[in-house]
Amino acid sequence: MDVVLLYDILHHLKNSDDVLAELYRVLKPEGILSMSDHHMKKEEILSRMTWSGLFQLSATGKRTYSFVKK
Repeated sequence: MDVVLLYDILHHLKNSDDVLAELYRVLKPEGILSMSDHHMKKEEILSRMTWSGLFQLSATGKRTYSFVKK
């Protein structure tokens, strides 16, 4: 996949680690994971998306965050 949109769902996932690992697997090396979740604070989003070491923040919009594979 070139791009994955993960919008307003992360707060619902009970085991987000498995989901993020699968998204990492299916994304091309230069792929982008774009995410937004209005139910979470910025710090919580960044922590959950980067703690595993699979993704790193590449860009920030007004309410969106783009991540690339590490």
